[in-house]
Amino acid sequence: MTFFIVPMFLLFVYLPNYNFITIFINIVIIIFFSIGLILTTHIIIDKIKSNSK
Repeated sequence: MTFFIVPMFLLFVYLPNYNFITIFINIVIIIFFSIGLILTTHIIIDKIKSNSK
């Protein structure tokens, strides 16, 4: 869970101004990061399950 929360809070710190475009870019980055995190955890779990059989 901390792998998701820490980058999410850091996204809103590194940009100096807060307008609609930067908030939109940060939300898009959060969506792609969460998709990648979900896919990698599923791949790792599938590899562990296939190796244990």
